[in-house]
Amino acid sequence: MSLLAVDELRAQVKTDLDDTQLQAVIDREEVEVIRRYGAHYVDSATAITEVCDGGGCSVWLKRRISSVSSITEAQSLGGTQTTLTSTQYYAVVGQGRIIRLTEGTSWGRYVSVSYVPADDSALRKQVLIELVRQALEQTTMKSENVAGEYSYQAPDWEQQRRALYRRLTLPNI
Repeated sequence: MSLLAVDELRAQVKTDLDDTQLQAVIDREEVEVIRRYGAHYVDSATAITEVCDGGGCSVWLKRRISSVSSITEAQSLGGTQTTLTSTQYYAVVGQGRIIRLTEGTSWGRYVSVSYVPADDSALRKQVLIELVRQALEQTTMKSENVAGEYSYQAPDWEQQRRALYRRLTLPNI
């Protein structure tokens, strides 16, 4: 089920596409958001899992944290996994950061964090609306000039998409 409904989009974006065509555009943009940043927030009990690079004293997730379900670490892919207890780490929820508390110990090379993300549905909807708007408005030409009387220069569409995607992730502070 889509996070963004066709009716919600139509209230903000004018288009001649019918509902089926518009839903296809929404679906395509949602698939990319989910691929990059994980599943949409469902509820306060539904966790997602993110695998991060370890090695330091902090692990950075792509999203803010509501609660941590479990953390495992391994020194190599396919290696023995160790499950951490809640006394071995501290979650900085607003930063999406997890700090290793055991002094002198760094995270394993690969860290798998199962957590409930903070509800970012409103932000995701805003970004999806803008991604769909851009997909509908995007032209194939970069610039056009007709006899010096008309000139058109398109924005850098990929740069705009990257800026929209950046709104969905956390900077490593």
